[in-house]
Amino acid sequence: MRSFFQKNQRNPGRKTLAGLMAGSNSARSALSMAAGLMVAGILGPAQMGLVATARLYADYGPVVGLGAPNGMLQRVPVLRGRGSHADAKLCQDAVFSYVLFTSLLVLTAAVPLALTGLIPPWILWGAASLIVLNLLNQFWSTVAVQNRRFVLLAGCAIALGVMSVVTVPLAFFDYRGGITRLVAVALVEAVILMSIVGIHLRPRIAIGDVRRCIAIGWPVLLMAFMTTYAAVLDKTLIKITLGTKALGLYAIASTIVINSAVIQQAVARVLQPDVGEQLGRSGSAKEAATKVLRAFPGVAALATVLAVAGGVAVPHFVHWFLPAYEESIGACQVACAVFGFRCMNYSGFFFSLCRRNGPAIILQAVALGIQLLLSLFFHNRGMGLMSFPLGLLAGTIVYTCGSNLLIFAISRGRISWTVTLS
Repeated sequence: MRSFFQKNQRNPGRKTLAGLMAGSNSARSALSMAAGLMVAGILGPAQMGLVATARLYADYGPVVGLGAPNGMLQRVPVLRGRGSHADAKLCQDAVFSYVLFTSLLVLTAAVPLALTGLIPPWILWGAASLIVLNLLNQFWSTVAVQNRRFVLLAGCAIALGVMSVVTVPLAFFDYRGGITRLVAVALVEAVILMSIVGIHLRPRIAIGDVRRCIAIGWPVLLMAFMTTYAAVLDKTLIKITLGTKALGLYAIASTIVINSAVIQQAVARVLQPDVGEQLGRSGSAKEAATKVLRAFPGVAALATVLAVAGGVAVPHFVHWFLPAYEESIGACQVACAVFGFRCMNYSGFFFSLCRRNGPAIILQAVALGIQLLLSLFFHNRGMGLMSFPLGLLAGTIVYTCGSNLLIFAISRGRISWTVTLS
């Protein structure tokens, strides 16, 4: 049975798709950012710090999937490129079973943790719900990308942006309303993505496929976790060194950084199926690298415009509309620069498709080390809240420039990779 959303679905050309996805996700990013700023204004730094704490815990959640959805993201296009459509379908069904199982484990593990009373109930269950919904949404969005439902995904992005704004009044019910709002948006995303994909997926036990996806996906997961950790390390350090209220003050800067992932993922989603299927047919890393880099000039131009505009507008906006957050203006301006560089870092999937995650992991490890050392250095020099986005910016520049230069060298034939896919 096909979903209502799947009927008469047609996808336009690649350039149109790239523009559509970038436009829709930019709209979602703008709406989500506006909603986040409104929530910050309603709650104030202290209450916002509690909401940010729940989100911080949830950001560490992807590790529970052990990389199976990431592996499926790489394996299914390769299988389809070889014409093995039945195996591709079995792979999706098996990973679906695995995601359901890990989601149940997360909720089960939260019960004894709740009994200890170490974490306030709203923060604990809000974080657990977000982890489960994010796991499911990662799976459904991956299947939608593999089925090339790009037009519908663009509509989903806009709907979620609107939902972010519609749920802002929940923030009037203190931090509990703020956490409920995050869960509500994630739940709506799950419903929409399930409608886009349809109900043709069914849980099936195929241990071999899950093991292959984990074998493929754990380096991808490690890379994704390190990338995520780079984005939450600043918040973790703020929580440890400066406290919950400072984490709330940092909420605006954090919102800016988080929304860079929307554009980053939009570009990757359009490119990944084509690049993966080409590798399945030809195994040419050079041709794949060339395809990946074709989008870079447009993405870099868009990211630069948004980052500069944000850096100029933030001080005036905070001064007039969010005076309680004036201490964070400098951090917000640095976050705008981080936003720009993170948008340009959309090509991480290339390494996992080529089964060459090692260079990317090394680059990210170096970037994380630089971020940690510089953050602590600036903090010890008394720079306060500014210390942590400056460390994040340094690490982001190192990884973004390093990974794109490596892909450029491969596209020019200066580095030769032999790609063996299984």
